[in-house]
This record gives sequence, C-alpha cells and structure tokens, in this order.
Amino acid sequence: MRASLGRFGIVVGLLVTLAPAIVHGQSTPPPCPPGTRLATATGGATDNDVLPEPEDVTATHNATFGASVDFSGGAASVNNSVTVTAPPGVVSTPVPSDSPSVGSADFVAPPTPQTLMFTVTWTQAQNYPSTQDCTASTQIPVTTVADTPTQISHVSGALQHWPGHRGSPLNVLSVEWTLVVDRFHGDGEPVTVSAQSGTAPPVSSTFSPFHLHLLPLTAKSNLIRLRSATTGPDHRGTHLVDIVNASVLVYPPRRGAIVHRSLGVDITQGSDVLAHYRLVTTCRIRRHLTCRPIPR
Repeated sequence: MRASLGRFGIVVGLLVTLAPAIVHGQSTPPPCPPGTRLATATGGATDNDVLPEPEDVTATHNATFGASVDFSGGAASVNNSVTVTAPPGVVSTPVPSDSPSVGSADFVAPPTPQTLMFTVTWTQAQNYPSTQDCTASTQIPVTTVADTPTQISHVSGALQHWPGHRGSPLNVLSVEWTLVVDRFHGDGEPVTVSAQSGTAPPVSSTFSPFHLHLLPLTAKSNLIRLRSATTGPDHRGTHLVDIVNASVLVYPPRRGAIVHRSLGVDITQGSDVLAHYRLVTTCRIRRHLTCRPIPR
C-alpha cells in the first residue's frame, strides 16, 4: 500500500534547507544558490496496518511516507530526482519509483507518539539561462498518535488431537488465549509466542497482530505445536480477535502408564509481557486419556 499523493494537503515553502543528492552516477550537484526559483514539495504518510487508510499514523504501525515535487515552479532538469530520508532512529526502507518527481519510504512509527520530520531532497536546474544542476531539500512533519495496548484473556485448556501422532481421539494438552487488538490504533509491534516443555528446545513464532490471517503460527517440534486463528473484526467492528494455541503431546506409551509433563508459554509484544503461563500435569490412560490438573 503506497501513499496517495493526491491526498496530501501540505505545501512546503520555497525557502528550504539545502542538501546534496546523488544523481545518475554524476558528482553531487551543489546546493541551489540564493535566488534560485525552487520547485515545491507536498507529502504525507499513510498507515499500512489499517484498512481503510486512516487520516493519521499510529505509533508502532507500519506506514509509508510519500512526497511529490512540482518542478513546474522551478527550472526542470533531465536529472530531476526525489529522495526521502526518515528522521534519525526511525527504521525505514526506500521505495523505488519510476517517476523523477516522486519519492517514498516505508517506515515503522516509533512506540512513543511524536512529530517525525521527514526530509525531501530533490535535484533541479538553476534559473534560466543556467543549465547547471543544483539540489535543495525541505522537511515535512508527520504527527503520530498513541497506540492502544493489546488486550489478552486466557480462554481455556483442553485435551485435543494432533494428527500424525500416537493416540486417538485425544493425545495433546492444549491451552488457548484470545488477543483483542484495536482495529485502528492497536499496538502494531510483533507478538512472539514461545512454548517449552521440560528440557526440550523451545518452539517460538512471531506474527503481526494485524496480519495473523496471512502468517499464522505454524511452528512445532516433536513435542510442542503452536497454532493460531483470526476471527476477524468483533461485532462492533472496532477490534480484531486473534486466537493463539499452544499444545504439548501427553499420550502415554501404553495403557496404565503415567506421563508427567510441563508446559511453559510466554507471549510478549515489544517490552510488554502479555502472558506468562506455567503448568505441570500428570496424564494417564485407562478407559480414556485424562490429565490432572487441566489448564484453566
């Protein structure tokens, strides 16, 4: 999803901060001298984690900043180009463009709401009759708003079936959580689920709370399995509902045998610990599989 430049209502003045740009392998053109009639720039950002696109960008969200430079107000050059630079400390990736008057960059909004100053730099020609190229730049502000923390609730624990493993109809002990994410301003930081049983290596998976339906949890080992599902927006249409499931294999090797099993699950989002769960249980099979205690 890219910024729609037609929506940007910010027009930047012509007196700008000068900055160099690299143009088509040539040496860096000098800054435009005083008195040069400069091009004008418009720009803004769109939130890529929210559909339909909102009018603001939320902290922690993925977004795109786009800028368009109108060279009709200044002397155009065959080397016209536009680059976008994010402010220091903001993770960004330039987006290639086929247009010499457009530049953009994908970025991740910092966790703290603030005003971000993006630098738009372009190359143009000096005033007629000069044919020499020069560079100029300006800064365009993007104000981010605070995010809403993710809500989590422990749904249930139950015996379930893991296909391809011994035991039917039940062979694993599962525990589930519900994550409720504000559809428009929810915390966009990745969520990590990590599960471990005893001394076996942990199993972990990381996902976007907005895009769990595109990249569900699929991590597993011989002992542990992570799964997920997204129910979509709630009945109010204001929140997304994600389900996270962690299972551990508990089927005994034979009838009458006892299996002692532990399960530890940690769900984190950035520096926030959403869940820290620990269970030690004993499972056996007589007429059917039972475990005590069962997750609650």
